[in-house]
Amino acid sequence: MQELHKELSERSAGYAESTKDWTDEEVETFTRLFRRFNEGAEARRGRPWPRKG
Repeated sequence: MQELHKELSERSAGYAESTKDWTDEEVETFTRLFRRFNEGAEARRGRPWPRKG
């Protein structure tokens, strides 16, 4: 579990660095579209997101 937290932390830091010069609106748009993209990819794999607990 510690490795997962480390990887998620590193990804988060990378996203923050990559978008540090973006406006709040640009980040919100990117987040919305990226979520939509991921949900579509997961649905096509038969693994809808968010997963039911």
